[in-house]
Amino acid sequence: MLNGIKNVIRQQLHNRCYARYTRELTQQKNAYGQWILENERWKKHLGRSHDRSGKSEVLVKNMAELVPGFTVPEDNTVVLFVRNGGTMDALAPRAVESYFEECPYVQIAYADEDCVDEQGMRHTPWFKPQYSPDTLRSFAYYGNILAIRGSLMRALLRTWEEDTEKISTYAQEGKLPADVTCLSYSTGEQNLYFLLLLAMQLLGYIPANEPQKAVGVIDRVLYHRNVEQNLILADEYAAFSDSIYEDGAYPDLVWEDLEHTQESDTTKTNDDRATVSIIIPSKDQPDVLKTCVESVMKKTDHNDRITLELIVVDNGSTAHNRLLIEQLIRQYKGMYLYNPMDFNFSVMCNMGAARATGNFLLFLNDDMEVLQGDWLERMLSSAKLPHVGAVGAKLLYPDSDLIQHVGVTNLKVGPAHKLLKLHDKNVYYHGQNRHNYDMIGVTAACLLTETKKFLQIDGFSEKLAVAYNDVELCFALYDAGYYNVLRNDVILYHHESLSRGDDLMSQEKKERLLRERSKLYEMHPGMAGFDPFYSNNLAGSKHMYLCSYLYPYEQEDYYVEARPFGRPEPVEWENNCLNVQVEIAKLQEKMYQGEVPKAYHIEGWSYVLDMDNSNYTRTLLLVNDADGECYSAPVVNRYRKDVVRVLTGQQNTELAGFVCRIRRDNLPSGTYTIAMLVKDGTSKQYLYKKTDVKLEAEEI
Repeated sequence: MLNGIKNVIRQQLHNRCYARYTRELTQQKNAYGQWILENERWKKHLGRSHDRSGKSEVLVKNMAELVPGFTVPEDNTVVLFVRNGGTMDALAPRAVESYFEECPYVQIAYADEDCVDEQGMRHTPWFKPQYSPDTLRSFAYYGNILAIRGSLMRALLRTWEEDTEKISTYAQEGKLPADVTCLSYSTGEQNLYFLLLLAMQLLGYIPANEPQKAVGVIDRVLYHRNVEQNLILADEYAAFSDSIYEDGAYPDLVWEDLEHTQESDTTKTNDDRATVSIIIPSKDQPDVLKTCVESVMKKTDHNDRITLELIVVDNGSTAHNRLLIEQLIRQYKGMYLYNPMDFNFSVMCNMGAARATGNFLLFLNDDMEVLQGDWLERMLSSAKLPHVGAVGAKLLYPDSDLIQHVGVTNLKVGPAHKLLKLHDKNVYYHGQNRHNYDMIGVTAACLLTETKKFLQIDGFSEKLAVAYNDVELCFALYDAGYYNVLRNDVILYHHESLSRGDDLMSQEKKERLLRERSKLYEMHPGMAGFDPFYSNNLAGSKHMYLCSYLYPYEQEDYYVEARPFGRPEPVEWENNCLNVQVEIAKLQEKMYQGEVPKAYHIEGWSYVLDMDNSNYTRTLLLVNDADGECYSAPVVNRYRKDVVRVLTGQQNTELAGFVCRIRRDNLPSGTYTIAMLVKDGTSKQYLYKKTDVKLEAEEI
């Protein structure tokens, strides 16, 4: 009888533990679901506050309906296009109407979207950047929902109708590809993309740093895709999209009834020729430099439109290496600037630029290797555009498809390379490694810019000798109104070691990196944590494109208190059934901008062999090696798919991961051995396991 009662009680306790476990596991497996709960409270506010008495001024249309004969009534101020294959959010018209009312300068806007499965579960969000003209020329990045102010739409429709015959004539005369004529009688989605490209030409130059752009993004999820849909890519219409950017290539557009106009900067030289000064800083690496120079000079397609000027800037090679470099540069009739001095990348690049005669400057690391003949012509096609500042290329680690660079993103933790060391054979986040993208920055390992734009911003800042000088250059170009472009269709090898990184960086170099990062944001205070080409709804500290929801252990202000345990080390509970693996135990470097206290970061995973792990709660113990005093600290559970794959046959180990972050000033100095104490929630049993991992706590 008594045993039966105990079993009932134990089962009830287990049910309670398991319910808590499954609830937490569900949350940790679906970060986007948590993001929705935190970020879609606006729906209740909009639903209550919006005036429903009058007629909505938003005309909702399916993109497929945009065919010849499409009209927009005069009383509709906004046309909202949505695409087949998904569902518009019920509040989308109100959200769009509210946005256009609050932003009278906006002519075109698009919104975020996601997918929804058969069970109604939302997933795979697509958070979009601010206006990105070069991304648009690469593909229809506005996606499946787009709103256009009625006045602009009516003007575009009149132009479309009036000039259809002229477009056909252009094609017949060979000024446009013959298949462009079918755009006017193609699918509605293609017609919308076509009209949007025309609208970009009509709206003219929109400075990158313009706070009140004519094109805006509504950072709310207003569309839900039922399936993964193919977007309208610009590849098949590339010749057409290029042609409408050329001066006079398309008939004048009607702009009579539009209230908000901007000056159009369509200046384009008829001289397509370019002299590119290739500036390579280098020292004591003649073999590496030879690979770089020969790949440039031998593999680059040569034609009468591009002239190359080679400039190598050397800050003090040995006499032997200097001789070898001189011979190499002489072979290709280049310029060799030898000036012994401390390494300063910015100074060296500026020295080369000062002696350059080209109208374009290409800054190139000496460990780069060209792979394709048309690489420079492709980069020039972007750099020549009046609105473009710096142009970068996709860089891979040598003899692999591992990504080293696909643009610089300005995260909350500072400038970073997204998708680092991932396989380029895969396509990530709507083609971030496939299409050409506007980015806040590109690396100067391979950076092309027009000389006059480089001089306009006074070149590289010589205050930044080693790090972030290329980012500062791109920030300065952005501040001047230019867009920086990453050409994913240009690929070079970067012979930078795969092992190079923070793990091999000395403390001195880490401190210099932090100093130069601080200096970067002192020079550009408005850029701290800001990137117009990276949605605020995306995570600010991860190399993948994930939603911005942070679990407690990911938050910069997450700390736990280490308290005296109040009793000797519990060796009597030591049990080998408890397995503990500590992967990280160190003082965490300052990640975020601002005053964030340093903390000891301890992370790993643990489980109890052949037991239901949902029953256990864990406490971290730190045992002082000198006096045996123990300190306890709570841990946060972490979902670990990798651990589940290893622990086959073990029960409920999805939350085996643990994280603990203790403020440095909360733990007395000394050497501590890390241990784990777990409690069974269905009984009074405790298990204890001491590891071999040490934590060195510093003097404060």
